[in-house]
Amino acid sequence: MFRTKLAYYLGRFSDLRFGRTLKLVWSIAPGMTVMVICLMVASTGLLFVSLYALKVLVDVVSSFEIGSAVYRQRIIEQVIIAGGASVLHGIVNSFSTYFSELQSTTISEKIDDRIHRHTVGLDMAYYENPEYFNTLKLAKEAGGSRPNAIIMGLINAMNGGLKIVAASTVIITIDWRLLPILIAFIVPMFLVRIYFSEKQNALRIKNTPLERQASYYGQLITSEVSAKEVRSYNLGDYFKDKYFGIRKKLVAERLRISLQSTFSEAGLGSLTSLSFFICIYFIAMGAIDGRVSSGDIAIFLLMFPMFFGYLQEVMGSITTVYTNNIYVKYIFDLFDLKSELPEPESPQPIPDVKDGEGVLQVENLNFKYPHADKDVLKDVSLVIPQGKVVALVGLNGSGKSTLIKLLARLYDPNFGTVRLNGVDITNFSLAEYRRQISIVFQDFYKYNVTASENIFLGDIRRHQHDHSDIVQAAKQAGAHQFVEEFESKYDTMMGRVFEGGHEISIGQWQKLATARAFYSPARFFILDEATSALDARSEHSLFDALKANLGNRGALIISHRYSTVKHADYIYVLSDGEIVQEGAPELLAKINGAYAELFKIDMLQESV
Repeated sequence: MFRTKLAYYLGRFSDLRFGRTLKLVWSIAPGMTVMVICLMVASTGLLFVSLYALKVLVDVVSSFEIGSAVYRQRIIEQVIIAGGASVLHGIVNSFSTYFSELQSTTISEKIDDRIHRHTVGLDMAYYENPEYFNTLKLAKEAGGSRPNAIIMGLINAMNGGLKIVAASTVIITIDWRLLPILIAFIVPMFLVRIYFSEKQNALRIKNTPLERQASYYGQLITSEVSAKEVRSYNLGDYFKDKYFGIRKKLVAERLRISLQSTFSEAGLGSLTSLSFFICIYFIAMGAIDGRVSSGDIAIFLLMFPMFFGYLQEVMGSITTVYTNNIYVKYIFDLFDLKSELPEPESPQPIPDVKDGEGVLQVENLNFKYPHADKDVLKDVSLVIPQGKVVALVGLNGSGKSTLIKLLARLYDPNFGTVRLNGVDITNFSLAEYRRQISIVFQDFYKYNVTASENIFLGDIRRHQHDHSDIVQAAKQAGAHQFVEEFESKYDTMMGRVFEGGHEISIGQWQKLATARAFYSPARFFILDEATSALDARSEHSLFDALKANLGNRGALIISHRYSTVKHADYIYVLSDGEIVQEGAPELLAKINGAYAELFKIDMLQESV
């Protein structure tokens, strides 16, 4: 039975990723890690020099002869040795604590940076996969501290092991039987702690989807994004009950395991206390027989709680290593996720063409989402010339937003090609290609930063953001007028998440998002329902500005508004993932087809 359990635990520890974790920590702070180890070893050595000197001092005092100058000299020597070692131990221990914190903080921040940097580089497909969010949540919970916690746990375990070896040597000199007695009573405590640590971590991993649900409901209750609707529909109590219902279940399961652990450790703790009195019996009998000195008794009474503390330190460190490894696994799982959008080994430069001759072209494109059975787009072909405004219309669910993702190369098609100026876009650097496409998404993000920053995020690589360029983009998008009304103008914080911020209407947010696109150096604009939150006057002004400032850039407009698409130079009609009609708006309006059916009411109202 014992061998089976031992083999089980050894097998579990063989799964720990010590090598990879050590390599990660070492790559960040090798010098500091060595410094921490050296200070720990020095601190331990000085502690036992001090303790041994105290033992010798007690022995000298207990055998002191009145009037003996030799004994006086030895007492002074041992006091100096014990005191000096103790002072040095305190100094070294203080520096050890500081450098441990410095090393831990440095590693934690660097790993946290790597987590965020790696996440930014992952494909859009991961963000539509629930399993990815489970992995990401556990990796973020691990943060940057747990890999270092594993290494420090190993170091602390080795440091505790050195202390145990030193303490064991002292205890054996008193009576060799004391050491096996102590170990026999304390090792079961170690196995119990590992067992319950594994149970808690297994529960935490199993409940990660529930934790995410609880977090979501908590965000609905506290977020400013959902605040209006939650209050309008009186949803606060409903979401609160959902939140606490999940939390109650999670807490109950965790406390149940904690209670089991408490009963087990209480029983084993009683046995540990019993081991102390068994040792006292052997020491007392040794003193009667003359085998144990006064110094031995004093040092044992001092060493027993320390020895027990060292064993607890080792057990705690190993438990820490074991527990943190569960989370570190998810950090490495996150790091192991790779982009499935291939980058060419030798990217081609974006080809230069004469003004008005550039073109973004889709050829026979087919696409279905990962893990989906049905094609979202089927044999789609369209052309967006520079200097022209092209509109894409269709009912909800026809595939328009999916096509935008492919044009932005957030996904690659299963079949077919997207070309820029005749070159397959997979031959370009992903970052350089995306600089050619500027998109105002239907679900654009509202950045709680200044108005100026909201706009210049459209070209973050620009070395210098001239205020005149920002203002020009704002004017083109119709945002300049309302921004100028703020006291701090373009330095005004947008939104109320941070102090001093100003909330603006959804239409004004949409204008800022459009200004961000105008600020971009992109050769092609894609506006996905970019006028849905604008009034008729603002919409008309926006398209006047788009037409006037389009220059040699092309634009693709996606809209359900007839007043928007009728100004396009060319229109494609998408239905159930297929292009079913295309042509000039005037021509399509005269033909009985999908376009005329879609905008029949609008065209009738316009003709009245």
